[in-house]
Amino acid sequence: MSRLCHDRAIRPVIYDLLPTEGDSGVDLGAGMGEFGLLTRARNQGMTRFTAVDIWKPYCDFLSKMKIYDTVVCMDVCKYMESLRVKQDFGICTEVLEHIKRKPYDSGARLIDNIYHKCEKAIIATPLDWVPVEAGFDGNPASEHVSRYTVRDFTDRGFKVRLIDQTSLPRQLRTPYRILARLAGKYVYRHIVATKGF
Repeated sequence: MSRLCHDRAIRPVIYDLLPTEGDSGVDLGAGMGEFGLLTRARNQGMTRFTAVDIWKPYCDFLSKMKIYDTVVCMDVCKYMESLRVKQDFGICTEVLEHIKRKPYDSGARLIDNIYHKCEKAIIATPLDWVPVEAGFDGNPASEHVSRYTVRDFTDRGFKVRLIDQTSLPRQLRTPYRILARLAGKYVYRHIVATKGF
């Protein structure tokens, strides 16, 4: 999870969706645990809350924070493949864009696993391309390598909401985007896909 994640436009949307009940949950690509902390604050009765991240410094930090009952340091795709117990809740924010889609579409398989192994789920990923190089924040897995479309989620049964970084009226967003792109700036939208809400 990079410093670009959790754009201020998606924070309130995701916070409003975080569950207030349920015994088990998984935070995939937990990073520094921002949404894990908010989830724990909203549902203090959760007894089996697991963080999964591939980068050891994040895992070490999360273990010290005591937000989660378990911290697993491994690839989220492999973790979800191996998960045998259905979770009440799953969250996966700013992860899919770091997973290569070729030659084997691990990202699509992760989306499928989240849908089938979590009663409720929230997935957030940029809709528009946002370039991020590997290791810019010390994390070698921080590179953006893939993009996803709305259909990647709706075809699997998720409900999708697009969150725009700009707060301009709808008719001004496209011209603003074009001008920003010409000026070398990136204005992007997020997909927030949900199940069970």
